[in-house]
Amino acid sequence: MFFTVDPASETPIYRQVSDAVTAAVTGGQLKPGDKLPTVRELASQLGIARGTIKRAYDELEGRGVIEMTQGRGTFVARREERPDSRKERAMAAIDTLLDDLEGMSFSTREMSIFFELKLRERVQRGYDLQITVVDCCPEALDQIADRLYDIDGVDIYKSELSDVLAYPYKVGDGMDLVVTTAAHYDALEQLVGKNKLARVSVRPSAKTIVQLARLPDGTRLGLMSAGAKFSGIMRRACDFVCPRAPLRGVRLFGAQESMGEFLADCDALLLPRGYEQLCAREESERLAAFSHDHPVIRYELEIDEGSFLAVSDRVSQLKTKKRKPGQA
Repeated sequence: MFFTVDPASETPIYRQVSDAVTAAVTGGQLKPGDKLPTVRELASQLGIARGTIKRAYDELEGRGVIEMTQGRGTFVARREERPDSRKERAMAAIDTLLDDLEGMSFSTREMSIFFELKLRERVQRGYDLQITVVDCCPEALDQIADRLYDIDGVDIYKSELSDVLAYPYKVGDGMDLVVTTAAHYDALEQLVGKNKLARVSVRPSAKTIVQLARLPDGTRLGLMSAGAKFSGIMRRACDFVCPRAPLRGVRLFGAQESMGEFLADCDALLLPRGYEQLCAREESERLAAFSHDHPVIRYELEIDEGSFLAVSDRVSQLKTKKRKPGQA
């Protein structure tokens, strides 16, 4: 490809990819109709997770920069003569539909779910299986989904447990498999049944454990996350791995209390992997500045290899069952 990414940059990697493609289109390096690498190919070329590339491509498609076509691939979008006119007509059509749904007394959250379900139906490609990952923590969802992208022929969606319990149709009939952790298996079994449900075991990665264990005794460790549940998971890991590094406190992204005061009381930080996508830009910049002089450890989850292989086998079985007669 015509660009590289910088893992040490303050800009999230998916945004670096999105910005680079946009710049290439604007600058004429990429022309309307040019074919782009597949998600798998570009992830391999850049040495990053497929989920990161998919997020970048999804953003580019949403902005009309690229088009993803079943059976053909991903291409730079062909520009219409009057894009503003098309956008205005689209917005008017959506407004009319929203008015109709409001007249049926649906909430905005329910409308959002309906749109998501119908869009899923439109983007189903070939015999790709539709998999939804469900967990109570957004910090864990991205990490589990990224690992599942290593399975060929799947489209991955992510849903928080609270949403699924409140709106069970979020994992609609078109979903082939729901993947969750052992902690939520029983609750979801009541909604989707065993035939559509698979569980994975997750644990902190060896890299995360080693970095925590190497913290000097007396290191004042601060924790930051998007939610209290995930900060609790990180805290229990710290109690076990580095009990001599006193915890100086937990701060949630977007909290009102002063971030400067919190950081001033910390010698090191433990953050969820991919935290840049969970916090505000100002917070991300403050954390990047802190990392210049202090250790910042990313709490990374990995799926137990046995449970990952079990999900892979399940996917293979579902593909065989879904394959139409007369087609290989």
